[in-house]
Amino acid sequence: MSWTPEKEERVKLLWGEGNSGGKIAAILGDKTSRSSVMGKLKRLGLLGVGLGRGVSRPRSMDASRVRSTPRSTKRRAPALIAGPVTGEPSPLCIPISDIGDKACRWIAGDPRKDGTCCGHATVGPLAFCGHHARRVYRTEAR
Repeated sequence: MSWTPEKEERVKLLWGEGNSGGKIAAILGDKTSRSSVMGKLKRLGLLGVGLGRGVSRPRSMDASRVRSTPRSTKRRAPALIAGPVTGEPSPLCIPISDIGDKACRWIAGDPRKDGTCCGHATVGPLAFCGHHARRVYRTEAR
């Protein structure tokens, strides 16, 4: 497929009307792909100029979207597991391949040797029992 000046003008016109790159490719036919249309639009300097849908444009940062303090990277504990971490329960040592949906997925021992999980009942929708959930999630108030 070759780009003639007439084809380029048609692409410019269709893009200006708000057609997507895929739709322009379908209109042009002649084995024109969406990628070739988008590449041509980029080389012509038209990406982000027309009304074409699906093209990402930079969003302006309004004051309501700017976070004054950075978000903490630590995960917070759901209220259902609040409390201090107490003594370690003895793991049931269930093999990872046999662990069920409602069994704690905390790796017990050395994962390279044993490959077993705690296996105690999970708390709510979490993947851990109460004890291990308290170790994984941050429980103190902000």
